[in-house]
Amino acid sequence: MARYVFLILFFISCSSTKEVNFDFKGYPQFIKGHSSPLMINIHSKNMKYEKVIAKVKESFSKKIVNDLEWVVHEEQLTPGRMYIEINLLNLEGQYDRPYWRANTEVKVTVIDHRNKDKINKKFKVFRGSSKVFGLSDESDKFLSLNKSWNIISKDIINFLSL
Repeated sequence: MARYVFLILFFISCSSTKEVNFDFKGYPQFIKGHSSPLMINIHSKNMKYEKVIAKVKESFSKKIVNDLEWVVHEEQLTPGRMYIEINLLNLEGQYDRPYWRANTEVKVTVIDHRNKDKINKKFKVFRGSSKVFGLSDESDKFLSLNKSWNIISKDIINFLSL
């Protein structure tokens, strides 16, 4: 009997997530060879991600230990600087009996103009998906979204650290 009570309490505590944390996994990183503040733009064309953008900015500023300058567009890039754009393309969770399926898609673009004679540009789209067994409860949706975000967050930081 005690075993069943423990299992019930375990599943209730696991599914009590109230929001997606959008933390970047791994150790704090320093992007090498850069003395000027990094120019950062985190955005989405989807207006419902406004609160998410604020959480991602907060988490990113804790993870990257360089000085950061928040900008709106890459047109503000000047020679000797590096520009990073994080575009939140998709952060969705859907209930499909009896699972919550979550998909996370983020495009990261890096424009490196530290060499005044040459501009290096690279980008990558990161995709994560997860499936969580549960009720049609919002907390299970957030748990699934957290898992899909965690799949890509460390990869994003590693991409920026190269």
